[in-house]
Amino acid sequence: GGNGAAFATLVSYMVVFIMRMRNTEKFISIGYNIPKIVISTVLLLVQSGILLAEVKGWFIFQIVILFIITAMFFTDILKPVLDIIAKKRGK
Repeated sequence: GGNGAAFATLVSYMVVFIMRMRNTEKFISIGYNIPKIVISTVLLLVQSGILLAEVKGWFIFQIVILFIITAMFFTDILKPVLDIIAKKRGK
């Protein structure tokens, strides 16, 4: 039913992501951090599994995983923001 459709959507999004990643590399080098992408994807799958299994105390697990993913990408998010602020101050 609904879970099967959601899983099929996940798989198709992953296939499209990989195809676009490979195609984009032909034109511009982005420098993907594959281990980070894989770890965050696994953590998102764990989050989904926790919700589907209705694990007791699920909310705590969700918050912890959210913080882990945020910490993993914090510098990737913060650096462009700081660069924009520096450019604005430089003007």
